[in-house]
Amino acid sequence: MNGVKLAAEGVSIGYRTREGRNIRTATVVDGVDLEVADGEFLCIVGPSGCGKTTFMTAITGMLPLSAGRFELDGKPITGPGTDRAMVFQGAQLLPWRTVRGNVAYGLEVLRRDRAAKQERVTELLDLVGLADFADHYPHQLSGGMQQRANLARALAVDSDVLLLDEPFAALDAQTRELMQAELTRIWAAQRKTSILVTHSISEAVFLADRVVVFGPRPARVRKIVPIDLPRPRRLDVKHTAGFRELERTVWDLIETAEIETADLETADLDAGSPVVDPAPVEREAP
Repeated sequence: MNGVKLAAEGVSIGYRTREGRNIRTATVVDGVDLEVADGEFLCIVGPSGCGKTTFMTAITGMLPLSAGRFELDGKPITGPGTDRAMVFQGAQLLPWRTVRGNVAYGLEVLRRDRAAKQERVTELLDLVGLADFADHYPHQLSGGMQQRANLARALAVDSDVLLLDEPFAALDAQTRELMQAELTRIWAAQRKTSILVTHSISEAVFLADRVVVFGPRPARVRKIVPIDLPRPRRLDVKHTAGFRELERTVWDLIETAEIETADLETADLDAGSPVVDPAPVEREAP
């Protein structure tokens, strides 16, 4: 494996909420240690509401930590930066801009040279298969095409790490499968360090070099499952025994985590009051 690109060291994230005169503390992510290799595709799965997206958002530097730190190339992450790019669940394209204009937006903000900008945008439109739709507006595109434009926009700034927060969640099942295949092709061409959060176990196993399974909230690393399927991968790999075995392994880890969550909630009800985590936090809700 290549050298470490991104590292989480004892990362904890929490919130304070006020109930009348009482202030309660909730820990969402608790002591996560994780290393992501340069050029690796890492997927994070776990029970719904366990803190996956919170952890991802913290990598961007837009969310304060209660404890621990993130490092990129050995340097602490202290806030947002162009070395990390985010692909959100919704395409969030600017409706008054063409596809070309949307992909170029980040380069314009960075005040890149016009010729270099045009060359980069043309290269990416070819890569994501939208060269023939460069002058179309978002409302003229299908959902899958909008997400391709969204991905191209994130790739345009040439960040060190690509963060993907359930980018295909809003797509229909067939389009989602096709976009997974497209993403593997695009990743293979760029070999950019990528971290994807998803609720789909099949998607995680298909895309990842390793799958990180979070346990129930507060999020902790339950297990890291290596995906030893050969690359490049085609969608028909999902019908193989090896793929189904990996899928079952990840699902069993999540299923037992869901059972533990239900047991914890039952224990809280039996105790007559919610569990309050005393860990320090940085942000207080209004």
